[in-house]
Amino acid sequence: MSETTRPNVESANAGDHAAAAKAHLKESGEHLRQAASLAGTSARHAAEAARDELRAGGEAVREELEEARKAGRAAAQEAREAADEKLEAALGKGREFLASAEALIRERPLAAFGVAFAAGFLLSRIGRR
Repeated sequence: MSETTRPNVESANAGDHAAAAKAHLKESGEHLRQAASLAGTSARHAAEAARDELRAGGEAVREELEEARKAGRAAAQEAREAADEKLEAALGKGREFLASAEALIRERPLAAFGVAFAAGFLLSRIGRR
């Protein structure tokens, strides 16, 4: 081959290589577009699934909180009723004690006065220390 024909062959090969590279780049771009589209679709589906799961989870949490609220109210009501019963029992005992003290004072007024005087004297001694 002569020197004059060689550049033409090389330039023809270079043109073929450039065309092939462009074709490969175009094909690569199409694959990238398809991959991006599929990734976007997958991300949308994942987001929708996550949103659905969050909704279901939120509903389950609301139901559990409602059950806890009902149980808390029932426990508070029971505690209130038990406290009322204890208070009534204590008030009843206090009334009984006052009634027995009144009866004792009416039966033995001098003895009651003496006990009250002694108790006051002891309390005043203890208070001075």
